[in-house]
Amino acid sequence: MRGIVHTIRVLFVLAKMQVSASMMYRINFWGVFLADLTFFMIQLLFFTVIVQNRSIGDWNIHHLTVFVGAFIALNGLYMATYFFGILALPEKIRTGALDLAIVKPVNTLLYTTFGNLNIGSFFVFFVGVGIVLYGGAQLGALSVLGLLQFTAVFSLMYVLMYAFMLLLRCASFWLTRVSVFNNFENTFVEFAFRLPLPAIRGAWKLLLFVLIPYGLMANMPAAALFGPFGFKEWILCIGVTAFFSGLALFTWRSGRRIYDSASS
Repeated sequence: MRGIVHTIRVLFVLAKMQVSASMMYRINFWGVFLADLTFFMIQLLFFTVIVQNRSIGDWNIHHLTVFVGAFIALNGLYMATYFFGILALPEKIRTGALDLAIVKPVNTLLYTTFGNLNIGSFFVFFVGVGIVLYGGAQLGALSVLGLLQFTAVFSLMYVLMYAFMLLLRCASFWLTRVSVFNNFENTFVEFAFRLPLPAIRGAWKLLLFVLIPYGLMANMPAAALFGPFGFKEWILCIGVTAFFSGLALFTWRSGRRIYDSASS
């Protein structure tokens, strides 16, 4: 526990340094923010056009606004924190650069995956939260319980995305080329993050909620805000997140043992 606290302090110092560096190159800073925001606004416009004259299941445009806002907020938060750190992990394993993190007196996993922040994406996160609050207000769903549920489920989905990203990149301990996993992830993120809950039925629920759970990540926080969201949904979110988190940690530790023995 003490090692994790120490690592968090180190990451906080790194974050301050990266904020200072971002301020020196403001064009890059605002370029990332505007590019991401434009992409997500197009997504929201897309749903607006689709539901002009009808809804998707029992979700109208305000439900979809919360859904898109949750997607924007989640994407902004993980892009800001661990996305680029995990994305660089295969290259560090392949070239041996992971050694530099292993020899440091910090938690290797946290230092490696959270050591490359993208400050501009934090603004995308806040824009997403604002869109969620706007959609929730239009639905009259901004109760204390709804907001607490949204925050809790959103946090679970943030952890789930981390676990799934880490799990895919840990294949680099055994394989030399893992670009196929990047393509796999991009394809399913683009697909599942555009499917609102009423559109996911039958076998698709098993695939996108359990086996490849990208379908949970924006839908469950949205549903937690405006309901219905009951015991089954909680079990699904907690169970899937716990399973993939445990699997990712097991795979990381197994890979570390192989990497250590190979480099010793």
